Amino acid sequence: MISLISTGGNLLCRLLGPSTNTLFVRSSCVRACLVHAAKNFSSGSDGPPKVPATGYIRFVKQQQTVVAKQYPDVKYVEITKKIAQQWHALTPEQKLPFEQAAQAAREQYKEELKQFHARLTPEQSKALLEMKRQKRVRRKAIRMKRELTMLGKPKRPRTAFNIFMSEHFVEAKGVTMQGKMKSLVDDWAILDVSLKKTYKQLAEDDRVRYAHEMESWEKYMAQIGREDLVRRKGTLRKAVGAKGATRETKDKAVQTDATSQNVTKSTARLKKPEE
Repeated sequence: MISLISTGGNLLCRLLGPSTNTLFVRSSCVRACLVHAAKNFSSGSDGPPKVPATGYIRFVKQQQTVVAKQYPDVKYVEITKKIAQQWHALTPEQKLPFEQAAQAAREQYKEELKQFHARLTPEQSKALLEMKRQKRVRRKAIRMKRELTMLGKPKRPRTAFNIFMSEHFVEAKGVTMQGKMKSLVDDWAILDVSLKKTYKQLAEDDRVRYAHEMESWEKYMAQIGREDLVRRKGTLRKAVGAKGATRETKDKAVQTDATSQNVTKSTARLKKPEE
């Protein structure tokens, strides 16, 4: 899987230019370090202890086989729902054995976790913290993407190559995804200029579509009190204006300095004969 992602990334870098390629190399280095560190945190005896199951999960595991035999034709999701209903129907006294077992396992887990961290080298501790941070970032991104999908955020515009790839992916040469991607990149590189122009126009139309849909969507977000999802266009304009003003100031300063130097030279020439 990692090799597949790397190959796809390399192909995209060829399309997007050297700046993206530099960024991809950096991310590849980080990923390689994390993969190396992850090997040290294997699921063996030297790996971190597993988080113990809660009382509810223990009950689910116990009841899965029983409920599955009672309802052999029912799907796994429905079986889980039935077990959840059974759990909610239990009295606090009936739940107590499962919760006590979970609490005891939790205490043991805390002790094992302390011992695990005590065995780590500084490099391993750093790598573990980075892995946890990236995991949190991924989870946050997934939650945000799910929320935006539920709120109906428009899909981002496709590039000309994206449109070309979606149209020709099935009949592209190659058996694996890597082979197909490489074939499509090569086909795009030698594609006739007039055909490329057609795909670029389609991409431009999609960009216009995205701009209109985003404008309507952001108005709706403002109406329902989700201004945090609206892009800050005013701030961007201010930044651009400030940048332009700074350039104008610099240009004026350079012109003033040049004028002042010319005046000084002229004055020096006038004074020379008097001496």
